[in-house]
Amino acid sequence: MLSLSHHVVVPTLKIKPRSSCVVAILHSRPSFSIEDSSATSFTSLAALLQGHIPRSHLLQIHARIFQVGAHQDNLIATRLIGQYPSPIALRVFHHLQNPNIFPFNAIIRVLAQEGHFFHVFSLFNDLKQIPLSPNDLTFSFLLKACFRSTDARCVEQIHAHIQKMGFLSDPIVSNGLVAVYAKGFNNLVSARRVFDEIPDKSAVNCWTSLIAGCAQSGQSEEVLQLFHVMIRQNLHPQNDTMN
Repeated sequence: MLSLSHHVVVPTLKIKPRSSCVVAILHSRPSFSIEDSSATSFTSLAALLQGHIPRSHLLQIHARIFQVGAHQDNLIATRLIGQYPSPIALRVFHHLQNPNIFPFNAIIRVLAQEGHFFHVFSLFNDLKQIPLSPNDLTFSFLLKACFRSTDARCVEQIHAHIQKMGFLSDPIVSNGLVAVYAKGFNNLVSARRVFDEIPDKSAVNCWTSLIAGCAQSGQSEEVLQLFHVMIRQNLHPQNDTMN
């Protein structure tokens, strides 16, 4: 079993044979290094971890990270987590002694992308028990997990924390919440309630999400009403709004 935190446990996932060398890296200090001598600095190592990295290069960079003791650096760990599937990403995460919010966000994103929704929300519950505050990216990734899950209680739980922490004013978070209710769960009552509570409705995305949810539920009259209100407020519809 791979421990997600002190309270959460996820089943060990199958790792392809080519990943066995990565596991070895995580438990030892390899002797090989990458050719670029400038990579001894943490900043240079972090820069090397951006974008898609061929497997062989990733292993060399990871080895170098252990050689220079950079595996406790939060930026480097965050980018490493994003390069690996969840079994290895979790190991990287658990090697951090004092993670900040960014590695948390990275592991939540990886788990959500692979469909481990229960563990995503359990990890969020553990996050609330430590003195570390979620940010807009945390809620954005959580809402994407909600969108792909089938448990409406998770959405309600995340919604409560978004309200409590004042993130309804964040256009990305508020739009994500409207979209989850309207398009993910066909809950137009909650979607409209969230929409009405958004302090600044100048972002077209939130209108698009609500209109799309109404259209998806066959509420054509509501779609037209929202569209006309949007036009009266001098907001220009996106292509998605018209589809």
